[in-house]
Amino acid sequence: MKARNAFLNSLLMVLILLVLIFSPVLAQTSEEPLYRLNINRDFGYGAGADIRGLFTLRIVGPEDLASVSYFIDDQLMTEVDESPFTYQFNTSQYPFGSHDLTAVVTNTSGKKFTTPARHMNFVSPEEEAAGMKNIVGPIILLLVGIMVVVGLAQFAVMRKRNPNGVAPGTQRNYGYAGGSICKHCGRPTPRHIWGFNIAIGKFDRCENCGKWSVMQAASYEILRAAEISEQTTESNNPNFNEKTDEEKLRELVDKSKYV
Repeated sequence: MKARNAFLNSLLMVLILLVLIFSPVLAQTSEEPLYRLNINRDFGYGAGADIRGLFTLRIVGPEDLASVSYFIDDQLMTEVDESPFTYQFNTSQYPFGSHDLTAVVTNTSGKKFTTPARHMNFVSPEEEAAGMKNIVGPIILLLVGIMVVVGLAQFAVMRKRNPNGVAPGTQRNYGYAGGSICKHCGRPTPRHIWGFNIAIGKFDRCENCGKWSVMQAASYEILRAAEISEQTTESNNPNFNEKTDEEKLRELVDKSKYV
């Protein structure tokens, strides 16, 4: 009886060892794909699965590639047998609508793998234009909203700091962002850290006339000279600063109604 129990225990141990040894092998035979098809936009439109323009197909995964065959709707597009195993195509070569893109990968061991299908929608120029409106429209509204909020906040700060507005000839504090000469009123004004930085300057609001423009940084010598100049202009023209703070606020609110 004892001998029989010892035999059964030994057999059980052998079975456990076999399971432990072959479990990695079983895991390696999983049907999970080893390779994935990637679609890179080179030029054109792309919003999720909606695409139009010039794109490049490439394989992501192990680098043991021997050849790659690219398919669209089960029809061969091309076969590539040289590194980097990519293929560039234009959506205009195919009808508008939904398409399935796949790739059959042959590795250096001669094994073949099919990538999961990428379901893409080749859109028309009209659909692209409509999609761009849906993307750009909210962005423009957001930017205009920010401009209105910034303008109102700046007006409140300036109203508290200078109830009667910035008097001509006043020496300003231009701070970290420096200052500029407003293109609309010609007066010196500080640039603000909340202004929109673009390639040629900062899209900012003038503290004098309240208008927005692209402001390029001016040297402190030019700014100080402009302060002296506006004081001289004020002496010769009493109506130099015609708009009151209330008029500036009313103009800012009126502009926001048409957004």
